[in-house]
Amino acid sequence: MLNPDPHLLDENRLPCPVPGRVDDGSASAQSVFPAPSLPAIPDRAAQPPAVAYSGLTAHVLDGLRVVPLASFWWGGTGVTRRPRVRSDHVLMLVDQGGVRIDLPRSGQSCGAGQLVFVPAGSAFAVQPAADAQGAVLRIPSALTRDLTPALPTQLLAGHFSADLRAELGAHLSAIQRDGGLPVASARQAADARLRLLSILLQRGDLFSQPQDTRTSVTPLQNGSKRIMRDFIDLAGRELGRGRTLSDLAQAIGVNRVDLDAACQAQRGQTALEMLYDLRFEGAMALLRGTHDSLGSIATRMGYTGVAHLNRAFVAATGRPAESFRAPGRA
Repeated sequence: MLNPDPHLLDENRLPCPVPGRVDDGSASAQSVFPAPSLPAIPDRAAQPPAVAYSGLTAHVLDGLRVVPLASFWWGGTGVTRRPRVRSDHVLMLVDQGGVRIDLPRSGQSCGAGQLVFVPAGSAFAVQPAADAQGAVLRIPSALTRDLTPALPTQLLAGHFSADLRAELGAHLSAIQRDGGLPVASARQAADARLRLLSILLQRGDLFSQPQDTRTSVTPLQNGSKRIMRDFIDLAGRELGRGRTLSDLAQAIGVNRVDLDAACQAQRGQTALEMLYDLRFEGAMALLRGTHDSLGSIATRMGYTGVAHLNRAFVAATGRPAESFRAPGRA
């Protein structure tokens, strides 16, 4: 059961703000956050009821979007949600009701007036309450690779001041509104908005609690790094044994979707592409360091035969495998 008390913070508690008017240029525009011209709300207790948000606003830049908190479920379809890796950054703002957030080793309920930022590559699960209202900003990691300053790399959670609430609301409204711009203009506007958001999220003076008492630096349960490490270690040992990616994922305690998400977040590759790289690197090491035949190398590295091995080398280097033998090892 969710605990709506926004003041009960501990190292696992995750905290976020309030909605107003969003104008995306259409007659059916819905209200989510206060427009830039609205005054900051001085007291959380005196806030007006949040205005319902009734639909998705897709941004012209793929993946950058604001969605209603009530519709943001993550971690499978069962009653019990399991933490899963996401490859995008997620900013959650809880205006009314609450939401349950689970990390691999902990979980916490968030009440109204709390903010949670989860960096890309994190494993977590989200389950909004039936009366949850608020918004979620999803930020593709590809849009933030050259962002200065960079978005926080750790999970950020805390109550924020009225000033921070108003500014975040204005930026999310603008991101929705910019969805109708031409691509080049939308990308430029998105870069500017994301830079400002990054600055805001790292300004401790804008939060309603002192820096040393709010949960702004909760250690990130960096699931994707662990998944990557375990996958590379296991796949390297199992090359040539005929195990599928689903088998490997299950062996390290995740599913194929989570494995791919972790690989994308850490290396920008799918799990299959990484497996191909491991095979190629292993074959190259054997060619240069042993007298093994091409057939033996192909079998050990999981290729179907010498022809498959040579096709992989020609595709990657333009040369057949035998040409990479070290002098004296042919």
